[in-house]
Amino acid sequence: LQFIAFCLKQDKVQKASALMIVGKSSNSTLARYESYWKHFQSFSVAKNKLSISIQFLIQFFFSLFKRGLALRTMSAYRASLADPMFYGFQLDTNSKLIRDFFIACRTRRPIRKVLPPQWEVDKVLGFLKTQQFKHNSLITLPALLLKTLFLIALATGSRISEVCAFRRDEL
Repeated sequence: LQFIAFCLKQDKVQKASALMIVGKSSNSTLARYESYWKHFQSFSVAKNKLSISIQFLIQFFFSLFKRGLALRTMSAYRASLADPMFYGFQLDTNSKLIRDFFIACRTRRPIRKVLPPQWEVDKVLGFLKTQQFKHNSLITLPALLLKTLFLIALATGSRISEVCAFRRDEL
């Protein structure tokens, strides 16, 4: 992010506008992008590379592919490098060469669809009505935790994003 701000300053973009551009994404996205940017910097330093080219970007992405990273993760790296490459080096991470490289990666390592686990609500509710879970005041703490987690999963439709969004102070 500091690199993008520096590049925008070099291009004579007003500071307030530059800060808006740099902070255009959510904090969690910016933190992930910053982490990926640092990884790219380390890769560049290890290769003694000061000038960046499309070919060098492909070399970096290929190193991620060889390490076995999922295509989605590699795409996140690509997205995180889009602004630094554009503002700092006038490189487009969506160029035909890079798009073709990602297509080749997808061909060699297809994305596998992960199906959600199959379970029946009636069986879970029946299990939670057994003597082990029947009276909250009498069950063990681990059993109460298990019961609570199942009921939360049922209430949220098993959407992990909703479960992750819970905040202790908002309950």
